[in-house]
Amino acid sequence: MHRNATLAALTAALSLALTACGGSESEAAATPEAAPTGRAALERTAPPTPIVLPFPDAADGEDYGACYDGDCEVLVTEGVVIELDDEFRTGALTVASIDEYVNVVGNGGGAFISFNLGPGNVGNMNNVLNIETRAIDGDRAVIRLYPGEG
Repeated sequence: MHRNATLAALTAALSLALTACGGSESEAAATPEAAPTGRAALERTAPPTPIVLPFPDAADGEDYGACYDGDCEVLVTEGVVIELDDEFRTGALTVASIDEYVNVVGNGGGAFISFNLGPGNVGNMNNVLNIETRAIDGDRAVIRLYPGEG
């Protein structure tokens, strides 16, 4: 019986010692620091850096004659006229305006087309020609013409 009392006393003492010693320090080490809120969160978070892509060079520069066969990439400004082969059934294309969109119009061969194309947008003309705005910078833009599926 003395042995049981001693064992019970040792168990109680050991349990008390572990609770007193290990509780607060080990829990504090295991608990992650709370995330800052309010002004502190704003001060610790860096603002995102905007991605600015360079304005691309047009493969054919300002050689609008390269577009006659419907396959080119050119730098355009308002008023530029691009002559096309009769197979495209629209005559010439004219850059009517450039702002946040490039407005391209064509009138000829019995067809009238008008596209307002933002960067990355593609317009399909009579299923024979695609017009893509590659980039816009102020009053200039790079457009690409390439054959359609028709």
